[in-house]
Order: sequence, then structure tokens, then C-alpha cells
Amino acid sequence: RGRFTKIMGQWAENTVALESTLVPGQFKELDNMKNVLEKVQRSLSDYLETKRMAFARFYFLSDDDLLEILGNASEPLKIQKHMKKLFAGIYSLQLRAPRAGIGGHAKHWEALGMTDPNKEDVEFLTPVIIQGPVEDWMNVVEEQMRLSLGKQLQGTLATISNPKRKREGWIKSSIGQLLILSGQVSWTTEVEKALDVYAKNSKSLRKLRKSWKKYLDRCATVIRGGDLSKLNRKKLVALITIEVHARDGRSSETAKAHRG
Repeated sequence: RGRFTKIMGQWAENTVALESTLVPGQFKELDNMKNVLEKVQRSLSDYLETKRMAFARFYFLSDDDLLEILGNASEPLKIQKHMKKLFAGIYSLQLRAPRAGIGGHAKHWEALGMTDPNKEDVEFLTPVIIQGPVEDWMNVVEEQMRLSLGKQLQGTLATISNPKRKREGWIKSSIGQLLILSGQVSWTTEVEKALDVYAKNSKSLRKLRKSWKKYLDRCATVIRGGDLSKLNRKKLVALITIEVHARDGRSSETAKAHRG
């Protein structure tokens, strides 16, 4: 680097291009520098490839972003800005700083959960200890995301399938992503039930359509009520959009079935 800087300084002093480029041995020296730089770049690319193979989501990042993450493996606050590039729908991790005077894992940063762009939080089943190679603890974070969402989905589905509970309450108690998913699961289940008995009861699909319309009317009433938080309003609007599409699809299929 020092020699290259010196050559550039000499070129700056001598503004005659022909004289600057005809210095004996200079071309060979610059060519050697270029070869060394290419070798370093290949080695760096190979190194980054091993990291991407260890944690595939690193393929979403540029080399510069990945180098920044690798250089701050034990400083998650500096990595936070890259989380939304690594995970769709995730804005940041919920972090707990090391605690002085406490042994065990307390001397390390911990990831306690995740937050989406709408500031909705999901707590991990088990805190993730942030230590060691960044690709290792990132894999654990990803696993905790799946396990935590899976556990919450079980509770969400249990709530929506309980006939004694109103769906309006289920909307407020469920996180947005699982709200849509469990709604689609419930919709599919109800349609399958209606189709199973259609041969014996040709009004089953029409009955389902009426019950879903009442459900959507109640959802609309909740929105008009004005007592929803900004987050719950967004969740409900997204749910209604999906449910209206499902209802229209059922209406089309019902019409075809009756024509048949």
C-alpha cells in the first residue's frame, strides 16, 4: 500500500502523463500489485462463501454488509440494521445487554425475541446466547423464530377452533402473521366440512357463506367501533381483505356447484 501511495504521489507531482508512465520498472511493479490484489479478493470471496454456506441468509447481503456483520459478531447492536435484510418482516431483535456481576451466560448479549416493522413483538421460547461465530448464533436465532411461531400457532388455532370464544377476541390476542395463517386454516377446514356433506345437504356451502358474511360484518363493526389500537387495526384490515377474497371464492364455487 505504501509503495502504491508513493507512485500516486509521484504522478500527482509530474503532470506529464508520458513521463509518469515510462518510469523504468513501474509497470511491472503495478502489475504485481494488481495480481496480489486479485489474489486477496479471491481469498476474501472464498472466505465469505464459507460463511454464506454456514448461514444461507447471508446470500441476501452484499460483501460489504456481510463483512460488517462478521466484524461485529459480538456486538449485536451494530448488526440490528441488517436484520430486515436477512429476515422478511423482521425489523430487529429484542436484545438484553450483558449483566455485570452475574455468572454463566449473563456476561454475553442475549436475543430474547423479535420485532416486526409495526412494532409487534414475539418472544423466543428460549433466549439465544450471542457468542462465538456470528453464523452459529444466527442459525439458533432462526431456529427460535420457527419454534416460537410454531408454539404460538398452536395456541392461536386452539383459540379460533373454540366455539365458545368469539373471533373478535381472537383477532386482538393473536400476532398478525399467525392471525392470517390460522384464519386460512379455519377457512379451509370449514370448506372441507361443507364439501364432505354436500352430497347429503346441498345447502351446506350456502350456509357456510352466510355464516362467514355474519363474521365479516362483525369484523367491520369492530373497525368502525374506533377502540382499536393502530396495530390491531392493521391486523384486522389485512384479515378482512383475505377473508373477503376467500368468501368471494366460495361464492363462485357455490354457484358452479348449483349450476352443475
